Amino acid sequence: MSLGRRVALCVLGLAAASCERRPARTYRSALPATASDIRERSYADGFLPDHLYCLKATMPASEFPLYAARVGLVPATPARLAEDDGWLQLACPGPVEWWDPPQTYEGAWLRHEGDLWVVALHHDGHLYLSSSDH
Repeated sequence: MSLGRRVALCVLGLAAASCERRPARTYRSALPATASDIRERSYADGFLPDHLYCLKATMPASEFPLYAARVGLVPATPARLAEDDGWLQLACPGPVEWWDPPQTYEGAWLRHEGDLWVVALHHDGHLYLSSSDH
């Protein structure tokens, strides 16, 4: 196999792998039927697998733990929050007027796999979820 062909296959493989690391549809489709006013925004770096995704939805607090578990999150302990403090961020790409998460991670649920970080919490009747891969 020629070097050019191997490089092309490698690039295609990286592109496919980066697409698999952006499960934005999973986060939205896992919302309960009662969720409303669903807003989301994402940014992808293009060639690199870097991405930033945010989702905000109105939903009952009672449905948040089931939703969080459905998308692979676990409750954050104080020790885990302190350990991951430098990486955690409830961020949304670009300035958007509707993204107004609380300034605390109290009650947050997390997921960390390699370079993928997901944090979600329920506050004042809303789900806030942010996913980043860098």
